[in-house]
Amino acid sequence: MREFTQAGVELIGSPASMPTPRRSSWRLKPAMKSGCRDGNLRINDSRIVDGILAGVGLSGDAIPAAKALMKERNIVGLREFDKPL
Repeated sequence: MREFTQAGVELIGSPASMPTPRRSSWRLKPAMKSGCRDGNLRINDSRIVDGILAGVGLSGDAIPAAKALMKERNIVGLREFDKPL
């Protein structure tokens, strides 16, 4: 009951080859056609995280501190960033 199957695809190259959601969706199509209905696609790019953190108003030393808390999955620590100054 704990068995699962996974596959990975790495995209390494120039910024011109960055994936878009449409280009990335092809990775899920074979799984969907074979009957898998609970798959997911993870895009792991630190620039996305940096952009989100900047978008919520973090800057300077707060960004690496928040990323360290995210790495630790420290939700309580991350909530401290949501408090007004």
